[in-house]
Amino acid sequence: MESSYNSNNRVKGIMLLVNPFHKIAGAHALVAGIVIITVTTLLALRFDTHFNGLLEIKYGTSVYGIQTHLLYGVVNLLTISLLFYISGTILSTSSIRFIDVIGTQALARFPYFFAPFLNINSVMERLTEKLLDFALGIENGTEPFTAGEMALFISISIALIIVIAWYIALMYNAYRISCNIGGTRAVLSFIIVLIVAVIVSILINQLHMNYLIPLQ
Repeated sequence: MESSYNSNNRVKGIMLLVNPFHKIAGAHALVAGIVIITVTTLLALRFDTHFNGLLEIKYGTSVYGIQTHLLYGVVNLLTISLLFYISGTILSTSSIRFIDVIGTQALARFPYFFAPFLNINSVMERLTEKLLDFALGIENGTEPFTAGEMALFISISIALIIVIAWYIALMYNAYRISCNIGGTRAVLSFIIVLIVAVIVSILINQLHMNYLIPLQ
């Protein structure tokens, strides 16, 4: 009996990690999401992490200040929220509130909070550069890529895949619930909107990096 109770609690806990939107939505979710995005931005600045696209996680020394990192968050959130709102308005038979859409999408950014920690001491940045040099046969005076470094690189890469997959799952559930859409219609529209949002967010972020924000 106790084992069954513990098992049910674990299932509920896992479900809450990928779908907390029955418990929190609207303005409360938006406030929590803004806090998460802001703290994640500060961590990203500290650990040289860039979210210059809806799903993008890149590591590297930045020549841009905090305003650019904050703008990443604004662009990514507004892009996906506006596109999901438009999609929901077209496809759903329910009345859609933008505050519910943007609030749940802001909260869905939570997994990206962990991404900057995967580059503490610029570890992922250095491993990526070293692996590229090794793959391209570039001699830069560094030691060869070791088995330990390869294992570390693979481990961090798997962690990044988990973060992105978790975010996509949260995005889908946020969209499905806030727009009251289900079934094949929800899945297909989500995939289409996600692809468009990824492209649009990258283009907008690239635009403000190249033309609107001067190099420091």
